[in-house]
Amino acid sequence: MMKRSDKKDQALRRNAFAFVGEVTFFYLGIVFASTTTILPGFIGSLTGSAVLVGLVLMLAEGAWRLPQLLVANWLSSKPRKKPYLTWAAALTRPAYLVLAIVLVAGAGMPRVTMLTLFFVLHFVMYAALSIDSLVWWDVFAKAIPLERRGRILGTSTALQGLLAVGAGSIITWVLGSASLEFPRNYAVLFALSGVFLLVSLLCWVRVREPVESVPAQRPSWHAFGKQVRSVMTGDRLFRRFLLVRLLAGFDGLALGFYILFAMDGLGLQPSMIGVLAAVQTSGGILGGVLFGWISERFGNHRLIQLATLVGLSAPVGALVLSILMPDGFAAYMVAWVFFAI
Repeated sequence: MMKRSDKKDQALRRNAFAFVGEVTFFYLGIVFASTTTILPGFIGSLTGSAVLVGLVLMLAEGAWRLPQLLVANWLSSKPRKKPYLTWAAALTRPAYLVLAIVLVAGAGMPRVTMLTLFFVLHFVMYAALSIDSLVWWDVFAKAIPLERRGRILGTSTALQGLLAVGAGSIITWVLGSASLEFPRNYAVLFALSGVFLLVSLLCWVRVREPVESVPAQRPSWHAFGKQVRSVMTGDRLFRRFLLVRLLAGFDGLALGFYILFAMDGLGLQPSMIGVLAAVQTSGGILGGVLFGWISERFGNHRLIQLATLVGLSAPVGALVLSILMPDGFAAYMVAWVFFAI
């Protein structure tokens, strides 16, 4: 007869493997449809419009972030939150796979139709992430003890690093292949993105969510609004933190344009998108390791300052490139820009 402690350990191992798989494959799926490299490159090739390139990131950020405050209150009285992510992901994570199929099957369709379909699917994908983000962290915190969380997230980060190198090589080959003309080359990348996002969903389904005690009724929207206002007006340090985060977040306005600058301004080949995507992923992974050490050694205050400074070096580096255009160093400097992002 299995002891209760053995069952608990078995459930923990199951959840640990499920979370590692979900995070790793989700991240890999996002690499193949990155809002800072792949998607701007696709829209740039399709339209050449800088305005529409900016719209890619604006829709992603707005659809993902803006609904979260409302979603948080809506979910507050739900004892089980996992099903809401499951259904939202099942309906939306195939979005880029659908786009890939349409790009291949309807290669001769008007570009306006192709563009409209892209933005609709892109918006739907990121709107679902407003539920995804909140539910994922809530379930993770309930299912994984505090002392095990770092190990699980660290393992997934290491796997992401290994797989990102392979993903960068695939992107470079696909976009540099003479046998894959536009838009079929991007269709291959979108298909890979959709497949990996669906694999991540299968891993998520394996997670077992503990039931939690929640209020029988969620706060009314009026009461919820008062709670938010009281936090904003009564906590000076929190207001300062939000201000810093908002100001630092303005670098997001440029994220979709770095890849266009690299190709159009510096003359890099489209196949370099894969290299820059891998560099950007490596920066995120190394940053996670380095910043984790800084957080433990010097505290999160210094961490925020250093991370903001590194983020600032990306637009500053691009500005230097645009003014000086140093021969022989352009590729290295633009690589730093993506590494710093």
